[in-house]
Amino acid sequence: CNPNLVIMEALKAATLRLPINKSLGYAYLVAFKGEPTLIIGYKGLVQLAMNTGQYRYLNAGPVPAGSMVSEDFVSGRVEIAPGETKGEPMGYFAHFELLSGFAKTLYLPTEAIVAHAKKYAASWKKPESAWHTHFSDQATKTMLRKLLSKWGYLSISTIQAISLEEEYENVLKLIINLEDLLSHPEKVLKVISTELIELKAKYGDERRTKVFKMD
Repeated sequence: CNPNLVIMEALKAATLRLPINKSLGYAYLVAFKGEPTLIIGYKGLVQLAMNTGQYRYLNAGPVPAGSMVSEDFVSGRVEIAPGETKGEPMGYFAHFELLSGFAKTLYLPTEAIVAHAKKYAASWKKPESAWHTHFSDQATKTMLRKLLSKWGYLSISTIQAISLEEEYENVLKLIINLEDLLSHPEKVLKVISTELIELKAKYGDERRTKVFKMD
């Protein structure tokens, strides 16, 4: 990687006051296509939220199999009674309570998180991505990001961290789509044909010359 680009990404982490240390899990520098990219871990999201001084409680993680989950349709209150069944988690939750007393809990079953990742996380298509090597961490971070971005008290730093994550996913998704396009010549021809038809419909006009049959 270009050392200057590595320094630039490291400065982003310094601006957010997050240490780049794999063992701590706050932030990571990931090389993608030879370019370093700053990725915020779920511990980093928690740290940024706590730095605002507005949260009394903030927690997220897996829900054990066999747990009872209920949600009040009107108030949106979610209650989880942990089960005793061993096995893979049945879902994941995220919860916070502000100093003002406002509290919110979000729960999604594992199947819903997988569906979300397949639809929005371009890295899901990569076998070596964290979604396949550290699914629980990714699911926990997804729940935190969904909860904080919609209901939480967001500082400038938190907004920047969420924006960085979304920007990374959008760029990755574009690259994967372009690589897939270039590896299939028939798709390239279809795109060219479609664009030519659109250009003709938008800018084309009637023929201004006539062709006559010679006797």
